[in-house]
Amino acid sequence: MSLSRDLRNALRRWRADRALDTAVEVVLVLFAATLATGAIDSYIGDNTTYTFYIGAIILIGLRYGGIALVTSALLAALTYSYFFAEPKYSLQVNKPEVVFGLITFSAIAIVTAILARRIRDTGGDLHRTRDELERQTRELRESLERERQLKGLQERFISTICHEFRTPLTIIDMTAQNQRMIGGPDADSYPAWASVREEVKRAGDLLSQIQTSQALGSYRHTARPSSFTLRTVIEELCDVQASISPHHEIQRSLAGLSGEMVADPFLIRRLFSNLLANAVKYSPAADRIWVEGYTNNGIAEIIVADWGIGIPEAERAMVFESFYRAANTGNIPGTGIGLSLCREIALLHGGSITLSDNDPQGTKVKVRLPVTE
Repeated sequence: MSLSRDLRNALRRWRADRALDTAVEVVLVLFAATLATGAIDSYIGDNTTYTFYIGAIILIGLRYGGIALVTSALLAALTYSYFFAEPKYSLQVNKPEVVFGLITFSAIAIVTAILARRIRDTGGDLHRTRDELERQTRELRESLERERQLKGLQERFISTICHEFRTPLTIIDMTAQNQRMIGGPDADSYPAWASVREEVKRAGDLLSQIQTSQALGSYRHTARPSSFTLRTVIEELCDVQASISPHHEIQRSLAGLSGEMVADPFLIRRLFSNLLANAVKYSPAADRIWVEGYTNNGIAEIIVADWGIGIPEAERAMVFESFYRAANTGNIPGTGIGLSLCREIALLHGGSITLSDNDPQGTKVKVRLPVTE
């Protein structure tokens, strides 16, 4: 309680001291204005301009605000009427125009001081706003630079990891293949080595998906597209998939697919490679995959259809989300990244990708991409 009382007393004393300082400065400024006006009156004889008093009131208003402004205006009017208005050294004024002049000059001085104070405050606010914007811009620039450095570090890390893992995976795959050939197809160890090769393939596919995701992120900032024939790329990918999956016949109808595409060939190849691999993977009981392509009004439409397990209609929108897998995939291996990357690649190149049912079962994927015919 004693401390609180002491603080209140100290605050009151501070306010009293500040008010006293303000009063002293107001009196001094008005005294200087009176001396200057007296000098003008003595040497020039013009005591009707009130110039120095107006300036004094404006200065006081700028420094101390409203109360001091009005007070100084009243004091200036009284001082002027006492020292310079007829009769001098009296607060009585004989001429009505002098009274009107006193009222007018007081009003002009008050309004001018208020406007000057607001202009000054507005200018100060603008300067503070500018300084704050510069500070935020500087912080944002520094943050973006740190983000760029972190992104570069992440990309180098991912590239190094993928590169380092591919070498041992290749060795494991070659070893498994040699052991399977040595043991013969009827050996007891054949299923085990086949399983090893399958897991190696899964790991390699995952590394490819990660690299594609990294390339997709980098492509947004440093795009290096080139011109190529979309039909040629899809034909090559169909041949590759046919050699990888001899139990599925890759049927195709691409005669109507014309025109060239200006895009990143690596990403476009990854897009259709994922679709073909999914069509094979999710139709283990089927024996064929259908690929159709045609161009219409500068838009290439490519359809990849299978007769596999299909995608439930309620989940078709969600399968394009990263790491989401449909409920009916069961034990079929996968990461849930492929379709998400396919959609990102299609959108990045101004295209689209949609899913629908095949007849009588399976999935039909349609990709639409702009081409130059």
